[in-house]
Amino acid sequence: MKNIKFMKKIKSDQENSDKFSLKKDQQELGYAYIYHGDFKNNIYIFIHPEHRSNGYGNLLFSYIIRVLKLTTKFPHIILDIDKTNIHTNNIIAKNGGLILSEDTETHWMLKL
Repeated sequence: MKNIKFMKKIKSDQENSDKFSLKKDQQELGYAYIYHGDFKNNIYIFIHPEHRSNGYGNLLFSYIIRVLKLTTKFPHIILDIDKTNIHTNNIIAKNGGLILSEDTETHWMLKL
């Protein structure tokens, strides 16, 4: 994917978080937040609807995982994703996530 850039915002618009933008040719394709807490990091990823199903969600998620590997003290993260969110569940599986359990959500563990 040519001309793809990841940019960390100097100041996030969300409290206790870092914000990263995914851009192609200066156009924002999506963004991600890493929310910081004492016991875990929460991740939120958004790809603009007109840019979905092009692999950008997977690209942004894998970038955020690399950031976490470099910046967090935790050996893994836990992600709880609604079972109907097939795209996100597929992205986590592609990036080495292990299913811990399933109910209305799929509970994932991803080693950092």
